[in-house]
Amino acid sequence: MSQDRSLARRIVSKGWRLMISPLSVIQNWYHDVLSAVFELLLDGKWLIDYLPSSGSGLNTVVLVRLDLMGDFVLWLDSAKAYRDLYPDKKIVLCANNVWAELANQQPWWDEVIEIDLKRLRIDKQYCLGLMLSLHWRGFGIVIQPTFSRELAVDRLVRATGAQQRIGQEGDTNNITPVDKRLSDTWYTKLIKAGHPESMELVKNADFVRGLGAKDFRSGVGHLRPSDRPLSVFKPEEPYILLSPGASWLPKAWPAENFAQLANELFLQYATPIVLCGSPAERALCENIVKLMGTMDQQARTPVHNLAGQTTLTQLLDVIAGATLLVSNDSGNIHLAAALRVPSVCIVGGGHSARFMPYVVENDEGCVLPAVALYRMECFGCHWRCKYEIDSNSVVPCVANIAVSMVSECCREVLTRAPRQQLESKK
Repeated sequence: MSQDRSLARRIVSKGWRLMISPLSVIQNWYHDVLSAVFELLLDGKWLIDYLPSSGSGLNTVVLVRLDLMGDFVLWLDSAKAYRDLYPDKKIVLCANNVWAELANQQPWWDEVIEIDLKRLRIDKQYCLGLMLSLHWRGFGIVIQPTFSRELAVDRLVRATGAQQRIGQEGDTNNITPVDKRLSDTWYTKLIKAGHPESMELVKNADFVRGLGAKDFRSGVGHLRPSDRPLSVFKPEEPYILLSPGASWLPKAWPAENFAQLANELFLQYATPIVLCGSPAERALCENIVKLMGTMDQQARTPVHNLAGQTTLTQLLDVIAGATLLVSNDSGNIHLAAALRVPSVCIVGGGHSARFMPYVVENDEGCVLPAVALYRMECFGCHWRCKYEIDSNSVVPCVANIAVSMVSECCREVLTRAPRQQLESKK
């Protein structure tokens, strides 16, 4: 009987391989053809330029901004300048789908095209389809205001075939020197905006001044919450919000430090703690909750874990309702600044002073993040850490930031607008 079953399995397996084999051949052939078309239209002599376009976009300015949410929020301050620079033109924003929901709420453009950056980098079918659709519209001006450009996005700009293609001279943080020399030739104008280590708000302001907005002065963009009651949880009193995640885990402050800080803040201010983050950070926040209980049984800190439970709009409302946000150097700290919420940012040295602390030319009405850092001689390494680390360890410049230092920053921030703010949200 067992021999009969073994024979049957071999027959089924052989039959399955015979069925799959032609499909694999067809699939491989398709990918070879797609790669050939891709190379022919885009990476060779740009034959895409010779394909027809509708010309419907000649009176349109396209802004291509596909980097992370924090970069987008920092850029919002200068985004309003494009309305003044091009008052008679339609403005279209090509936006990273991660934060496109937020972009759709802003008044500075007439249309938002959502783009999946991960697919743009690796999926030639998606990339080619997107480029052909943008080329067909026949845009007149395409602007990429990103300082650290990358090849996939530069290729997208070039494929539009726009008469004017404007970008930043930038650096080689996200692109090899060889690819940058090549992609520089795809632009009709490159603007040198600020020193490579100057703060991002300064770079953004320099860039729009280079476009012609001579009187522009950098500040902090302004976001507004939805003013709807929070649906993800019902706060009955003021709360302190912790955001322990990071786009790259080795630059995230250790979970045990966040747990200790949470207990200390509750004991000092009698204020509940709320944790926020992406679905991928849910387990991290659950670990922090567990550590809080084991560290100090006397504290019994009330804590709500909202990681993975909020849309971007809901997260905005959660941050807007907080008395204080404590965060790693991530998008949430920039959301807090744009919402005028007091915040403390735990900063490593990967980008030195590029994103923190804030440097503005017009600070009227701003609530700038406070910064906790442990300065080392290797600051400015672009997160190419010279120390041996793995995915489960933390880079030394972040790991060495003491809980007492962050706690002191929190005290100083809350002292500026102390009890009135805590009481006004009760």
